[in-house]
Amino acid sequence: MKIEKFEDLIAWQKGKELTAKLYTVCKNCKEYGLKDMLTKTSITIMNQIAEGFERRSNKEIKSAFLIAKWWTSQLRSMLYMLLELECITQQEFKEFYDITWHIANMLMAFVKSINAAEEKKEAKKINEKWKVNNE
Repeated sequence: MKIEKFEDLIAWQKGKELTAKLYTVCKNCKEYGLKDMLTKTSITIMNQIAEGFERRSNKEIKSAFLIAKWWTSQLRSMLYMLLELECITQQEFKEFYDITWHIANMLMAFVKSINAAEEKKEAKKINEKWKVNNE
């Protein structure tokens, strides 16, 4: 499947799934500050992935995806407090944790693939330059 829009990205889809589930699970949580931070963070992850996809330079894409990855770390950290405060079950914690970990890994794979493509392009330039200079 060709990725034509940010909605096609599995990382964005997982971010959307995570956000919807967090809103549902946290609906009755009385820890309003934490709940607010969690839901805003999950929305930020989705939005950062969308924004990154829309960027046109590799540098901007990598930056946006790395920022989204960092937000997944913050969200995972907050999940521990949700669990500690008994706002979520151990099973819900694991599910949310796994989703954020999956998103983070996909984002790093994107960044690594961009880096590899840039390195390949640079190596090709050097080889072409070397050929021209040695002829």
